[in-house]
Amino acid sequence: MVAYWGEDVVRHTYPSKSLIDNGVVCAYGSDFVVNPACGLAGLQVAMTRRHIKMDLTYELYKDVPAAMPEECISLKEALQAHTINAAYQAHLENVTGSIEVGKSAELIVLDSDIETTPAEQIQDIQVLETVFKGKTVFKKGNQK
Repeated sequence: MVAYWGEDVVRHTYPSKSLIDNGVVCAYGSDFVVNPACGLAGLQVAMTRRHIKMDLTYELYKDVPAAMPEECISLKEALQAHTINAAYQAHLENVTGSIEVGKSAELIVLDSDIETTPAEQIQDIQVLETVFKGKTVFKKGNQK
């Protein structure tokens, strides 16, 4: 980003950690088709502020340090931004966004422990199962 826009602009681009630390509810999602619609990659970018392998420009920028690394957020903050905070933004926090009795059961089962996976490798975690509204809608190995 610094190469394209300059340090002054980047300094004020996606100041996630500063916003969260000051009580702002940050909600994340994807600008699909501009960005990949892959939540795990989104978690990794939020935590590292670096390009991911599925990014078309990855090879050009894979060795470039994080832009404003002090704005990297924790796994917990990234998960909240992609789940309960995104539901809050859509006024659906009473329906979805967290696993609670009475809410729509929407979750994924992963092949690795995301809490012990290095941030730079989160994009490599595989989704084994996806549950939407309480029903399995994807199970690895059951594709047609």
